[in-house]
Amino acid sequence: MHTYQQIDEKGASQYAELLKLIAHPVRLRMLELVMQCGSISVKEMCEALGLPQPVISQHTTKMKKSRVLKAERKQLEVLYQVEDPRVRQIIALMQS
Repeated sequence: MHTYQQIDEKGASQYAELLKLIAHPVRLRMLELVMQCGSISVKEMCEALGLPQPVISQHTTKMKKSRVLKAERKQLEVLYQVEDPRVRQIIALMQS
């Protein structure tokens, strides 16, 4: 007989919200890029992904509010890093 640990309703709901948030092609590309770089500015993301600044800013704002990304000011720049360790695991799994 196999026993397994079942995710509770609250946990399942939290994971569903996280997956829904990152399940956007632009956000997935952004998260992969941020993980590869460690930390990166909006300008660098625009250049690397070939997308306009308003598009990148809209997505970084949404992910920052949900604590998927965190922002750190370095002099005149704001650098973004992946904050949520679950996102790191999901992106790493997708890359394997």
